[in-house]
Amino acid sequence: MVTRMMKYTAIMACLMLTACDVRPLYGSRQDIGGGTSFMEAIDVNTPDTREGQLMRRYMREALGVDRAVQKDFTLQVVPTVSKLTARIDERGLVGRYSVSVACAYTLTRLSDHKQLTMGSARALSSYDVALEDFATTMAERDATERAIAECAQIIRLRLANRDYSKQPNAKAAATPEIAETPVTHQ
Repeated sequence: MVTRMMKYTAIMACLMLTACDVRPLYGSRQDIGGGTSFMEAIDVNTPDTREGQLMRRYMREALGVDRAVQKDFTLQVVPTVSKLTARIDERGLVGRYSVSVACAYTLTRLSDHKQLTMGSARALSSYDVALEDFATTMAERDATERAIAECAQIIRLRLANRDYSKQPNAKAAATPEIAETPVTHQ
């Protein structure tokens, strides 16, 4: 009796999953027989700084951006990095820092330059102060890179919650469609 119930549950779960509207976050819709993924059609713009370069790299990885795909959207991301003291020892020396990364982002449709969404993402990463300055510098860079990668994932998840490619285009909405009505003679 238990095995029959388990089979029934497994069959019902499979049937329910086939009826849902699942769209891939990674890869392209071409892999499943569809067109280009919304996220592949996003062009990522960041400032020309080290942090901007890292953000651009992580956003392109997170979105699965394909350079060969025509870009329908642009995502402007501006990371701001700040260093905070996280721990001071009994001698008054800083023993740990935290790197805070705040990223302001704006998604714009290129066809009509309509701003579809905007927001900010924040991530925090810590590192220990080492005895050697080089080790501390490398630990700070690593913490900054981890926080930027986390911000990129937060932004990707926010964009994935809604498919902006399905929003009506302002130019298309402004142009009324002319419906042809057949003329009948009586």
